[in-house]
Amino acid sequence: MTGSEWDWIKEDTLVLDTSNHRVGEVQQIGTCYPTSAEATEFAWLRPPGGGVEWSAPLSALEPAGGNQ
Repeated sequence: MTGSEWDWIKEDTLVLDTSNHRVGEVQQIGTCYPTSAEATEFAWLRPPGGGVEWSAPLSALEPAGGNQ
């Protein structure tokens, strides 16, 4: 991660994805390199209790339930 504003985002942290209003548990953090834009840091999230993963940019994440 490059910015200290995201230092609170770690694996197993519950977060709110503000782009779709879903709560997820951070599975992994990494960089996505889209073909037409700059690299963006993403987290791969899974619903609490399991389910299908999705990805979200770190900038779209907030602590779920105030756990910062």
